[in-house]
Amino acid sequence: MPWELLGPTFEVAGLVKAKITIEGTGRKSVFRAEGIGEGRGDTFKNPVTGEDHLANIDLPDGFIWEKGECGQGTFRANAAGVSVGAEKSNWILYAFDWANS
Repeated sequence: MPWELLGPTFEVAGLVKAKITIEGTGRKSVFRAEGIGEGRGDTFKNPVTGEDHLANIDLPDGFIWEKGECGQGTFRANAAGVSVGAEKSNWILYAFDWANS
């Protein structure tokens, strides 16, 4: 699991339980953690026409994921004295399996 790799590199500031909801599908989905924050995905936009511009990544030997749908996203979160956020940052939607087998 990722915590086995990342565990020694950071300190946990606090844990907060929250109801999680996901609306929409694919690149244009919204992820909300009640009382903490949300993330909103969107497609890349053609700079001339403003139309959706689709981009995908295929990593046949990917470590955590192999196929990703790319776009841009905005997120914000505030909990346990820590506040983070970004506007129009990279947004990659992928299926993953963090099973430890």
